[in-house]
Amino acid sequence: MTYGNGDYTTPHFTFEWNDTTSWVVISMTVLTMLVLIPLMIWFFGYFESRSRKMTIEEEEDELKNVERNHEISLEVFRQSHPQPVEEYDSIAASELSRINEDYQRRLSEITERRDAHIHRSKGKVQFLRIFSLYAYIVFWINLLYVILHSTTRIFGGSVFLILFEISVIVSVLAYLFVLRESISSSERKYIKNLSTNLFAVVHIEAILATQPSILFRAECYHYEEREIIFIHTGRHGHKHTSVEKFQEKVVSNIIVEAVNFECWKDTSASQLVPIKDKVRTITKIKMTLSVEPGDEETATAIFEQYSAFQNNHRHLDVFVDFSIKKDVRGFKKRLAAYTDYRGKPWWVSSALFMVATLLGFSWPYRWAFKSITCKAEFPVSKLVYIRRAAPE
Repeated sequence: MTYGNGDYTTPHFTFEWNDTTSWVVISMTVLTMLVLIPLMIWFFGYFESRSRKMTIEEEEDELKNVERNHEISLEVFRQSHPQPVEEYDSIAASELSRINEDYQRRLSEITERRDAHIHRSKGKVQFLRIFSLYAYIVFWINLLYVILHSTTRIFGGSVFLILFEISVIVSVLAYLFVLRESISSSERKYIKNLSTNLFAVVHIEAILATQPSILFRAECYHYEEREIIFIHTGRHGHKHTSVEKFQEKVVSNIIVEAVNFECWKDTSASQLVPIKDKVRTITKIKMTLSVEPGDEETATAIFEQYSAFQNNHRHLDVFVDFSIKKDVRGFKKRLAAYTDYRGKPWWVSSALFMVATLLGFSWPYRWAFKSITCKAEFPVSKLVYIRRAAPE
């Protein structure tokens, strides 16, 4: 830009700041705030989840103690009554029934308390979603500054240039985090499993009519020492190596054993969840699954089978993790159905969800989807019986 005498002037900015001390202090302050807020959220979530986890672990230990005491009581009883069960008199049968009833009562109390804690922990605010929302806001704030700095003459000088570079990096990281969280979000799962209300009802009825399964699972593993060799080149071209050692988990075997039972009975609600709403066109159905023994005989048999399964496989490796998986083929935790007979909204689809996410509109899309949905729950409950037919 020149004037009549031919002198050149520097470009004029609305805000211009050239100060080494200022850009160092401001950049460090911005970075600290960007890290401090999610760090505070993480610490809060970590200590809360840790507290819940310790409570659940204590209840797991209590369950093991109850099972151990029940096994000891049965062993003492069998030693004092070596005859077959069919030959027990009324006193011995009553004592055995009392031992099993006490065990079932304690087992039920602790299991219900543990399941309640697990359910409450799942129902807590999901900190990953909070991080995602925070990252989304940070993304747009920094992106706006990057656009203004690049296309306008509002900000100039070394201080705003450093902030521009920081904003570019933060925007990219925040975008990637939101993208990753959105892919595994509950909204995407609901949209992925969206169907007509008729198909949803048929799907639920198929689940109710399907036999459950109970599987014992053992994961055998140990840790092996591994080495990573790093080659470093010095200032004068000299090379030297360093070795870093670490422990790697090696799974040697995974064993799955199914529990065999003669019959089963579905005890879910007689009526399906109402998939109707006058205002909102989509119903989100959250399903839960419960597969439990139908009587004391079945509970005792499953317990004994599980104890035998543990005893047979606990020495296959240094560490063995045991678990029980209860499942029904076709069961899904999240279903969604639309009730508007004109069809679902045109913009509700997995493809458009991903397009909106890639364009930086993940959270507005999710809020829009939430505005046209209502929630419903449907618990699936089944009882299994080892030897006798299920009662009508």
